[in-house]
Parts: sequence; structure tokens; C-alpha cells
Amino acid sequence: HFPNDGSDEPKMGLRITDYKTGKVPDFKYSQAVNERIANENFWQLKIYALLIREMMSNSISDIGLPDGFDLRMLRLLYLTSKDGEAKYLDMDLGETQQERDDELQS
Repeated sequence: HFPNDGSDEPKMGLRITDYKTGKVPDFKYSQAVNERIANENFWQLKIYALLIREMMSNSISDIGLPDGFDLRMLRLLYLTSKDGEAKYLDMDLGETQQERDDELQS
């Protein structure tokens, strides 16, 4: 589910963005090592996602969000890079609720 260039944006949903002052990780290793690095970097956002999802489940009808509106995307936005431009990594938690549950519990 990552990294993503942002072209596969979900139709409805909430994205949690975490701004980082460090450099984007260098994904120059094997796929398994790169996935471990990405998972380690997204760990904190997964915790935020679990907390926000719990809060939303208790109040989604109270705040008027449409059915199907869910937390699906996580973004790490690195403010420092070699070329001076911000870089980001996206994680799509999944299209279905079961996929999102599995990803957040991994």
C-alpha cells in the first residue's frame, strides 16, 4: 500500500498528515526491508488513525458526515530533502473496512 504518488486518491475520506522535519527515507534496499522501513515510519500515524476512527464511530452521525466517509489515507510529509522541496509518502489503508482493519492491526 505504499509508497504512493498521490494519483490514487480515495473518493471520500479523511487523510491524516504528519509533518516531519527530517529527510524522506531512502528506499534503496530489498522490498522487504523497504516495507519494514515504511511501516516503522507510519507506526505513529496508525495509532492516530485508530484513535480518530474510534472517535468518529462514536460521533459520525452527530457531525453530519455521509455514509461511507472513512479514514483511509495516511501521509508523512517530509519538509527537508536534497533538492529543497517537501516530499511525501502515502499509505492507503485499503478500500474495504476489513482491509483497513487488517492494516491498522499489523
